Amino acid sequence: MSFAQDAVEPGAKSTVLIDYFTYPSGVQKEVADAVRNNVLQTVIQSGRVIVIDVESDKVQANEILRRTQHDMSVDEDNNMERLSAIGVLGAEYVISGQITNLATSRKETKKSDGTVKVSYESKLMYTIKVIKVKDGTIVETKSYSEFATEDTENEAVASVAAKSGKVKKFIETQFKIEGTIIEVSKEEKGKAEEVYINIGSNNGIAKNARFKVYAVRKVAGKTINKEIGEIAVAAVEGEDVSCCKVKKGGGDLILKSMREGETLVIKSHVRTTILDKIDDL
Repeated sequence: MSFAQDAVEPGAKSTVLIDYFTYPSGVQKEVADAVRNNVLQTVIQSGRVIVIDVESDKVQANEILRRTQHDMSVDEDNNMERLSAIGVLGAEYVISGQITNLATSRKETKKSDGTVKVSYESKLMYTIKVIKVKDGTIVETKSYSEFATEDTENEAVASVAAKSGKVKKFIETQFKIEGTIIEVSKEEKGKAEEVYINIGSNNGIAKNARFKVYAVRKVAGKTINKEIGEIAVAAVEGEDVSCCKVKKGGGDLILKSMREGETLVIKSHVRTTILDKIDDL
């Protein structure tokens, strides 16, 4: 027997402007552009936000955003006058970036035949910021490091720039998805085992994406969201529907709440793994 509810519309996507990236004088503009483009493509592919590329209309960008030179102050990205101009474009947030360091070193390795192999190692360090347009608040900042080794210095720089843009988990953490459970499609022994949610490909989710489940309740006239379980996407079945497996421990509460007609809100949940912690070092 299945239990269904009327769906509450998922939360609207935020509109985000991907700004120019700043970089020190020793870094070529082409490298900074490559890093920015990789971040831009990752944000677009995440499906979590509506993206405005600062370069999508160069005339408008030059007039409204007053594009600055590469040596501009790193504090200018949350200048209120500039953010007001960005707000005209409909952006709620700005994602800006700063390349903090790009260094290449020459390596010599002696081979067994006595010859010496020369290679070059590049290290790229950059920082991503999410800024709220309304008040200039820096919502979050995260730094990344990338390494690459190639036969020539130019190849090493190009290779390390190509590795940038690994910001998917950062974007998923900052721009969460909210929706509802619309049906319990499978139950056993008084526990929900499988449910349908009103979130799908339009929200950029994929198999194994996780959501916390909250029962919306009224207590003393106040609305309270009580966490009662966790679900994981088993299959994305449409633009606004996905099938999910109920994770261990929450099936009884989810089924009970659905039977009682409570609204079950879901919020995307990004798990931190050992590999994620290593990447943060």
